[in-house]
Amino acid sequence: MLLARSGRMAEAKALAAMHPAASAAVLLQLGDADAAFARIQDNVNAHRESVVWFPAGREWEGYRDDPRFKTILLRMGIPGPVREDRPQ
Repeated sequence: MLLARSGRMAEAKALAAMHPAASAAVLLQLGDADAAFARIQDNVNAHRESVVWFPAGREWEGYRDDPRFKTILLRMGIPGPVREDRPQ
């Protein structure tokens, strides 16, 4: 994700291709929410273990009310949005 934030887009995309479970976060950082949701869905369909961490990721904070987020949670067997209380 740091690569995308620092503008190193080609490297971020290459890393995303190598690590499918983390690639959704990279795609979000690149500004492609549609592709990020598709990648998470692909990971859920492939039963990748690392996808269980997706709902808790800070990068998804702006998308938790998105119907696609809720649909993916339901497909994972999680009944509602996951919100982590963190001290400020």
